Amino acid sequence: MVRKFDFVNLPFNIEAMMKSKKGFYHFIFFVIPFLIFTSLISTAQTIELSKKLESQYIYGKELINKKQYSQAKEVFHQLITKSSSNDEKCFFEYMKAVSSFKAGDLKNALSDLTSLTNKGVIWDGVNDAKLLLSQVYFEKNLPRLALKSLTEVSSERKQDSNRILYQYLITKKTEEIIPLLSSSFLTEEVKKIISLKTQRLSQEEVGELKKEFGKTLSFLKENENNSISTYKNEYNVAVLLPLFLEDSTDIFHSKKWFPNTLYQGIKIALETLNEEDGSKFNLHVFDTKKEGTHVKKILQDTSFQHVDLILGPLYTKTLSPVLEYSRKNKIPVINPISSNPKIIEKNANAFLTAPSYKTIGTKLADYVHQQNIDTASAFIIYGSSPKEIQVAKAYKEKIESNGGHVFAYEPFDYSEDGFESLLATLDTIKTDSLGIVHYHGHVFASVTEEIPSVNILSALQSLQVQDPIIVPEEWLSHSLISFEQLEQEGLLVFAPHFVDYNKKTTNQFITRYIEAFGENPNHYAFCGFEALYQFGRWIKEYGSGFTNYIQNNEDLISSEVYSFYNYKDANDNQFVPIVKFIDTAPVIINSPLYQPDSLKIEEEEKLLDD
Repeated sequence: MVRKFDFVNLPFNIEAMMKSKKGFYHFIFFVIPFLIFTSLISTAQTIELSKKLESQYIYGKELINKKQYSQAKEVFHQLITKSSSNDEKCFFEYMKAVSSFKAGDLKNALSDLTSLTNKGVIWDGVNDAKLLLSQVYFEKNLPRLALKSLTEVSSERKQDSNRILYQYLITKKTEEIIPLLSSSFLTEEVKKIISLKTQRLSQEEVGELKKEFGKTLSFLKENENNSISTYKNEYNVAVLLPLFLEDSTDIFHSKKWFPNTLYQGIKIALETLNEEDGSKFNLHVFDTKKEGTHVKKILQDTSFQHVDLILGPLYTKTLSPVLEYSRKNKIPVINPISSNPKIIEKNANAFLTAPSYKTIGTKLADYVHQQNIDTASAFIIYGSSPKEIQVAKAYKEKIESNGGHVFAYEPFDYSEDGFESLLATLDTIKTDSLGIVHYHGHVFASVTEEIPSVNILSALQSLQVQDPIIVPEEWLSHSLISFEQLEQEGLLVFAPHFVDYNKKTTNQFITRYIEAFGENPNHYAFCGFEALYQFGRWIKEYGSGFTNYIQNNEDLISSEVYSFYNYKDANDNQFVPIVKFIDTAPVIINSPLYQPDSLKIEEEEKLLDD
């Protein structure tokens, strides 16, 4: 059966969609049908129809929209008999063929299209017929005839030819068509698809393909880790956390002990994964305490010989031996809470679910640059923790490399005179009573503690600063700073662990967590769930070589409870959510799903004009 599509007018970015496997599927299953259908409309508009024929044509088109293909076919058959001109007859014959194709009637579609594309037939829409004919041939598994039909399409319709080829390459066995592809078909997108389709093959298998098809596959790159992607019915996950299971101290067994809630989130992820189709997961929990020597003994456990994925550990003393074990045995190790770049520096198999400190600072500076936020003067204030210092440093360096100027790069003054010192530092960007800004710039506050955060906000309010102010996600949980204040001051909050409560999957997790543990999940529970569920899904779909997929994927990958992931050429998440409060609700303004009110108004006005 032919896949049946909905014709929906969706906004899309073709270039962005062609950058990842996920984007390819979205492109094929949503965009191609839309493009095909809109091409029908454009062809129809070139034909002068009488009012009677036009109303019948519109009715036939509506039947296609409603997937009532048999009825649509009959309508267009009647229109053929009523048509007076050759163009009308050909167009309605084409629409009849479309109806047959969508209904899965390839035999009649082929018959109609073959006559329409006959060289003796002169018709303005012959390219549309040739494009559809190639799709019919592809569906009938006749790629040689399909490619021949595509080569006969005029150069002006080259993009449409390419889209049909992309659809076939993604949904069928790629090996069957590779030897038939001439150089004119080997676009960068085609090469990308072939690379993605061969990603599950071992190096030996890729080598054999190259031998068989010669230069056609010369663009395929060797796998950096030289690993063979394998698939299993069951995967073993080692969880290494300081649970202190043998300790009688109440705090360690309390729900307040954060590794406990982290583990509870992991347990929900395990249950969810095992309820879904595909491979199953076994959890092996190891209590690391806080001792490196104890962890070394754990790594010698016989059960570790069969581990496919490691979650944790959390502390520096226990981390080093695990990273070394992961590196030697090429086993992915995931840290679900840290942003420390040292974890991933010397291990290609180590991953952070959050952006590293450097990535946070760099991506924020890039956002400021892309959005044309005033960088004539950046006022950077930072706290005393490694996170605060490293984020601020990375931000400063990227602002300067992007051509901006850092006017102030100051540590927060924790002394009694700190507030006055802060006022003096920020004084040059204050606004006077007439609303005139004396100095342009923006403020970046890499400060997480509550009292310093309140002082900074008070100073900015006192000086009536109206320039952009960027602050960390910890400000969202400060009891002395309300969401109303954040919205009123227009603060931009960088929030790597921002939970999207609008997602159905988020609320499903919350419900399951409450049912299992009798309380709402906290930050660590979300972290634990995300780490195992997301990486578990990737292992299910891409096998042990899933790292190749996520690191070759330029597109954003949707998260379950957070926003997005992007591991392109990286081992830490490259997407840093930037949250702004709009109408008392937090919105991720750098999300591809975000649409500012100005754009919404423009679209509404355009629709009214149309």
